[in-house]
Amino acid sequence: MREAVFVPASRLYDVETGTVIAHPATQASDEDVRRALERGER
Repeated sequence: MREAVFVPASRLYDVETGTVIAHPATQASDEDVRRALERGER
């Protein structure tokens, strides 16, 4: 499990486009992506 980390709002929301950005703690790690690709998940 990942350690809790404070993330400023400016890293969670792109003001210019209005796009919400996923919190870093919920993003897949490189290892997660590698395993998913090996299993054929999409």
